[in-house]
Amino acid sequence: MKGQTMRQRIGTTCAVIGMLLFGIAAYGAGTHHAFSPVSLAAADDCQTFSQTGKMVCGEFLKYWQDHGGLAQQGYPLSDVFDEKSETDGITHKVQYFERAVFEMHPENQPPNTVLLGLLGSQKYAARYASGAPGTSQPVAPMPPPAVAPTSAPTATIPAPTATTSAVTFLSVQGNVAGGAASAAIKGPPSAQCAITFTTPAGVVSTASGLGPKITTTSGLTVWNWTIDSNTRNGTGTLLVQCTGGVSGTASIRIG
Repeated sequence: MKGQTMRQRIGTTCAVIGMLLFGIAAYGAGTHHAFSPVSLAAADDCQTFSQTGKMVCGEFLKYWQDHGGLAQQGYPLSDVFDEKSETDGITHKVQYFERAVFEMHPENQPPNTVLLGLLGSQKYAARYASGAPGTSQPVAPMPPPAVAPTSAPTATIPAPTATTSAVTFLSVQGNVAGGAASAAIKGPPSAQCAITFTTPAGVVSTASGLGPKITTTSGLTVWNWTIDSNTRNGTGTLLVQCTGGVSGTASIRIG
């Protein structure tokens, strides 16, 4: 009788040990699965550029890497935000770079989910809302005069120049008091530009990051600063002035 009881106890003990081993194996497998690198992959899908303080992620980052990177597209000037396209009238997710604007088009099949914004068309439309001068009829090129004119010059279509007559704000991003703000502009190439941020209360901000900048050879630069914690909500003003008397203004929303 005692022998039978001992065999039963041994069998029961073995069963318990087997169940414990199975549970440990299952727990180990579950733990391994829980630490799958999904969150790491999400972090690796972004790149922060210390030069402008902006981050590029996902399909925008892949497009940037596959289409010339820094040499062709330049640094990011803005975060991703919604913008209505002047080309198709549809609001897209966009991100501004030094030499391009990336537009997200999820309705397209890869690899056409990211397209470049038509910067030339947009600036043309903004500058010549009623049509460029002299475009109603084709104008034939005029040969240079044999003798320099001595009287007042006749009206002709001015030849394009490399100068910029105004500062264009490419991106303005406000925030709450104590938050981060940014402004990206296009102005004269390789020019010194100063920015003034006037708060909704009419106070000129002295925040760090609002110092003068030198634009790139394409005329681009960006400012990043922190809004003073005492700034009240409302609409402030940005004024950018560059060498040569070139300037531009924009509104910035606080709160």
